[in-house]
Amino acid sequence: MVVGYVPDIVLGTIVWLVPSDHPMATRCGGEPLITVARGIGREWTRLVVVKEVMHYFDPPLSYVGTAAQFEQLINEFSNEQPRDSEAMVSENVAYWRALALFCPEVQRQEYARRRIAGDITDEQIARELLLPVACVPQLFAPNFPAIVAELLAC
Repeated sequence: MVVGYVPDIVLGTIVWLVPSDHPMATRCGGEPLITVARGIGREWTRLVVVKEVMHYFDPPLSYVGTAAQFEQLINEFSNEQPRDSEAMVSENVAYWRALALFCPEVQRQEYARRRIAGDITDEQIARELLLPVACVPQLFAPNFPAIVAELLAC
């Protein structure tokens, strides 16, 4: 569902228990509802939806259940905290899971080789993977394989 979020603040959410008075309640049939900010483009929409689907693998303790908790999570994105909340850890894990899904390790290594050789640009990689170009450098972060290995060990 596309909604009127301010994309500089929220790109999308997953609503686990859709309230019965919500306009989408009957269409969801009791299933979680993923919402996406209007006008963010195909690549961002695709990334946001997949990242939100990755929350299916989260422990329930990481869910945000109230408006106050949601506001606290939003504030964590822009204000460095000494320790991330469970919800913020969940956001980070979901993002890395989504990136790993879009670019399996063998393909990532091939892109890295071609990128180092100057045979392909981040913009070309983004087009091929249908990802926002802003996310491509993170695929080649030195710790990317270790992050993915840790996620797979869960």
